[in-house]
This record gives sequence, C-alpha cells and structure tokens, in this order.
Amino acid sequence: MTRKPELDRACQMACRMLLKGWDGSLPVEPLTLLKKCRDTRVMTVEEAQGMLDSLRVQLTPVEGLTIRGERQGRPHYLVVYDSGGSRERRRFSLAHELGHRALDHQEMDAGGKRWATAETEANRFASTLLCPGALVRLMQRRLHPLYLEQVAWICGISRAAAQMAWASRHDRRETDEALMAFYECGLENRLKMIPSPKENWTLLSEERCERDGSGS
Repeated sequence: MTRKPELDRACQMACRMLLKGWDGSLPVEPLTLLKKCRDTRVMTVEEAQGMLDSLRVQLTPVEGLTIRGERQGRPHYLVVYDSGGSRERRRFSLAHELGHRALDHQEMDAGGKRWATAETEANRFASTLLCPGALVRLMQRRLHPLYLEQVAWICGISRAAAQMAWASRHDRRETDEALMAFYECGLENRLKMIPSPKENWTLLSEERCERDGSGS
C-alpha cells in the first residue's frame, strides 16, 4: 500500500524532531519539546481562561488547542492544553498539538477537508513521536516475549496507541537505524524498572526481531 505524502511528512518531521531535540530517554515528553519551540507559548486551559476572564470570553473545554498568529511578519503560536485527565491522554494531546506547531498548520474551519487532513497529520506525528516503529522493533529485539502492556508502559501511551504502534512497526524509514541507536541507552534504562508480565497481558510476539541492516 502506498503511503500518503502528508502522512510521510508528519512521520519524517517527528523523527527529525526526536533526533535533534530529544535526549533519547523514555518516555518522550512532548511538553518539554513544545516549550523548546521558537515563538511558541504554552499554557494550561486554566491559565488561558484566567487571561480571558477579563474579556468575558469562555474557553470551551478542550484537550488541546493550537492558535497560529503573526507578529512582525513572523508566525507565533499559542498552545493550550488540559492539565487534567490521564497522563497518557494528556501526553498524546500535547504531541498532537506539537504536530500542528511543527507542521505549521494554518488556521482553518473545523470539519473542512483541510482541517481533516491537518488532524490526521497531527495524529500521525503524535504516534510517531511517542512510539516510532523503529523503537517497537528495538523492543522486540530486547524483550521476548513482548507484551502490549510493555510497549505502552515503556512509551507512556495507552494500550490502543501501543496497538497502533505495533501494527505499523514494519513501516520503514531512512531514520530507522539512527533512531534505534538513539534509543539504545534510553530503552536500557527504562527496562531496569519495567513491571513483570501479568497473566492477563496481551502477547504480541515470542520471537526475537533480528537486525536486518535495513534503514529504508
């Protein structure tokens, strides 16, 4: 199946951001990466609402929101996120908004075709940022058997997100070998604290993933 160009763009951007802006530790913290972005202000919903109260504007409850504007001819961004809820959901929402920021999505009407494409791109960016396929294959080299709950715990994501990462683990990219080397130490440190498997955990694989030397 041919991958859509916009989804490839989102994955490539996420991988480049990891390699250039993260330290290889696990799990990845999208809030830290967001705060490093140039011309970007990050606020909780409560903080943003405090600014809007004087204007008598009610901020609609949201998990995440990115507003793009311009100042002196330069794009500026305001990212608002909900600090409540589960840590896994909050981290995915932050990674999603980081995708909008990194991919420079323009303001568009909700429900339109461009909006739908941007949302799909941001979701793919978030999934790749938090658990790229190269990292899943690296886990499979180190953990056999490998369980769904282990993938979720290592990356700090939900079981559903871990299942999606497992399903896309064979999508090959030029950055795969670099990412595997990048995560060697971080995964090693994470494995020192990993919980023991439980009877009700979902088995993904009992086979060890061999190094194939393919970077594409």
